[in-house]
Amino acid sequence: MLNTIIDDILNYPIQPQHINSNQVFWNSFGNLEKETSARWIVKYCQKQGNWKPFTYQQIEEFYNLGGYKNFWFNGIAGVKDSPNSFLIIDGTTYYITHQFIAKCFLSSPNLEVREAKNG
Repeated sequence: MLNTIIDDILNYPIQPQHINSNQVFWNSFGNLEKETSARWIVKYCQKQGNWKPFTYQQIEEFYNLGGYKNFWFNGIAGVKDSPNSFLIIDGTTYYITHQFIAKCFLSSPNLEVREAKNG
């Protein structure tokens, strides 16, 4: 299940808005560089409103809007059966995995979304 690809076809219970991307995902990916890359990816997915696959060009364009250039994945993307692949690369497309979403959510849940649902 760890490398299970999540996309818009699945009704995945944790959506991008359930993650607080306004803070660093401390201790979730092993170093600050990976955690920063993960945060940008979550922010991109929040803008899109889903976990759909994306290309490097799409994340780079989003990164540029933040005033930065040359987005780096910093080791969180790899092939499907790599144990540390939190994003799966297939050709020029990047796919979000269950493991990626779980790590981000456990590190930084968006409590405002949870409270809004319960309120």
